[in-house]
Amino acid sequence: MGIADDVAKQKEVVAAAPLCKVGQVLASLAEGEDSTAIEYAIRRTRLEATLPQNKRVFTASFIHRLLNDNGFTIGATTVKDHLSRKCTCDAS
Repeated sequence: MGIADDVAKQKEVVAAAPLCKVGQVLASLAEGEDSTAIEYAIRRTRLEATLPQNKRVFTASFIHRLLNDNGFTIGATTVKDHLSRKCTCDAS
């Protein structure tokens, strides 16, 4: 009953945490072009975050517009939190 036990308990709590709205959208989409395209945009946005702003093609604003234009009401802050891994999806 030490640090390892405490960490194991915390992992269980995190694993039971609900997904953020972006994670819920990704989980709800069937494997296909839409889910692949959104996942690609998220990966590219994370990669391009280190580039100068004028060199970025994919941004949090782009993903926010993409999701909202396709019927998923998600706030800009939620998208930014998901991209920066500050949400429950990437807490483990």
